Amino acid sequence: MEGWNHERLKVYERLGGPETPEKLAETEQFATVERDMFLHKKGARQPDALNPDNWAIDAYAFSIAANRVFMGRLFMNLTTNLQHYPEWTAYLKDRQPKTLIVWGRNDPLIRPAAAEFVKQVVPAADLRYFDAGHFALDENADAIAEAIIETFSL
Repeated sequence: MEGWNHERLKVYERLGGPETPEKLAETEQFATVERDMFLHKKGARQPDALNPDNWAIDAYAFSIAANRVFMGRLFMNLTTNLQHYPEWTAYLKDRQPKTLIVWGRNDPLIRPAAAEFVKQVVPAADLRYFDAGHFALDENADAIAEAIIETFSL
């Protein structure tokens, strides 16, 4: 659970579990262009310079009712991942796979402590921070692509 924004996690925990019409209606409200813009811009190095296509494409997707229902159900299901964290951690500890961790240092949802935890579990991991938010690729695609090539080239 290291690195999770605890206030945000409480929201996911409250909305998790069996689906109800009320929970679905509330979680569908997460599938908005405003929230999407927040996630792209919050913590970005130059938020006003970001390509608006990043959230315009999502805005179109969110305009379709079935997509909002899908996203609502995805949000309600996020907490089911949490029960698997111990087994995923055990896998990483046991297998020590070649690992690249790229992280937006200013991510408002999942903080750098999460990346640092993975680095502790896989000490040989290559951990690279970027002056970015949740969507580090928005401003750092070239550098992240280079990191992938450097880490995983044979």
